[in-house]
Amino acid sequence: MLACDGARAARASHPLHPVLRELFAALEKWTPNLDEIAAFASCPWVVQSSVSPLGVNLADTLRSQPERHAAALALLRHLGKEVDTVAGVQLEDISENEWAATVSSSNAPPDTVAEQRSKSRLIRGAQHFVQQCLDVRIPEIPLEKCWLAEEDGRRSYPLTYESPTQVPLVPNHPREAERGEWIKRYKLHEPDLTVSEEVALICDLAAKEMEADIGVATAVLGDRQWFIPPVRHDSDSGVLVNERKQSFSSHALLSGNKPLLVRNAQLDVRFRHYKVATATSGLSFFGAPVLAGDGVIVATLCALDSKPRRSVTTMQYSVMTALAKALAAVWRDEFDAPESDDEMVKDAPWTLRLRSPRGSASD
Repeated sequence: MLACDGARAARASHPLHPVLRELFAALEKWTPNLDEIAAFASCPWVVQSSVSPLGVNLADTLRSQPERHAAALALLRHLGKEVDTVAGVQLEDISENEWAATVSSSNAPPDTVAEQRSKSRLIRGAQHFVQQCLDVRIPEIPLEKCWLAEEDGRRSYPLTYESPTQVPLVPNHPREAERGEWIKRYKLHEPDLTVSEEVALICDLAAKEMEADIGVATAVLGDRQWFIPPVRHDSDSGVLVNERKQSFSSHALLSGNKPLLVRNAQLDVRFRHYKVATATSGLSFFGAPVLAGDGVIVATLCALDSKPRRSVTTMQYSVMTALAKALAAVWRDEFDAPESDDEMVKDAPWTLRLRSPRGSASD
C-alpha cells in the first residue's frame, strides 16, 4: 500500500508518460480497500440455517395475486410436490373474498367471515391450496455440500484487459456453441415485455428468499446479456439488453456449474469498475446455474442487492438451487416436450407460456 500511495503522489506532482499513466491505473485497479477485504475473508461463505420463507411467500401469492394462482400451483409441481384439491372445488371458482378468508386478518366484512369459514366449501378449497404451499419443503443441503465457485480464492480462467482502465474480458464457456443452440431453442434471446407468470414468480421468490432487491434470470450469448423477465428500456418501448463484459453472469458461466457469490462487487477486481457497481456503495450478487437438457448451463438465476453480502445460508443455497432447477423444468416442459393444445395456454404473449399443472384443480 505504501508503494501505491507513493505512486499516486508522484503522479499528482509530475507529468507522466502515457505508459506510466496506464501502469498507475493498473495498480489502482488491483488495490481495493484491504481492510474491507480482510473483514470479508474472516467470514464463512455459507452458514447453517434451516429458515426459509418460501412456503409463506407462495401462500401469499395465492391469497393476493389472482393472476399467479395457476403459476403458484404449477411451481409446486416443479418443486416436486403434487397438488391435489378438495372434491368439486375448481381453482377458478375461488373468489378474492374466499382467498382473503384463509387468513385471520381478512378484508371481508367481519359479520360474514365466520359464516364463510363454517359453510363455504370454496373457502375450504382455498385453505387446502394455501396449506399445500405452506407445506412445501425444500431438502436442506448439508453445510459441507454447499459448494460455491471460488470460495477457496481460486478462479478457473484468466483475466485479460484491453486497457488497465477497463473491465477485464471474460473467456467464452467451453461449450459456447452448445449453449447458443439451447438459448435459441428456448428463445431466451428474443424476450418480449411479458413472460410466463411461473417464470416471473420464480424470479420474485428468488429475490425474497435472498432478501435481495432484484431477482431475475439472465441469458448470455455473444456480446450481450438478456434479462428474464425482460426489463423495459427507459428511453423507448424496447427491452434492456446488457453488455456481456458488464455482466456478472458471464463469470457465473465459468463457475463449474456451482453457484457464484460476489460478496461486494467493489472489492473484486473483475467487477469494481462495472457501471452498476460504481453507482452504489456496495453491491452483491448470487447466481445459481440453470442447466439445459444435456447439462450445459443455459442461464443464471440471479439475486442482486444494493448491499454487500458476507454469507448465504444453507437454506438460501438449497432454495436457490431448487428454483433454478424448477426454471429449467419450465423451459424443458415448454420446448422439449411434444406440444398439446389441451395442456398449453395458446394465447400467452411470449413463448414461455404457462402450462396447466397436471392433476391440478384446473383439470
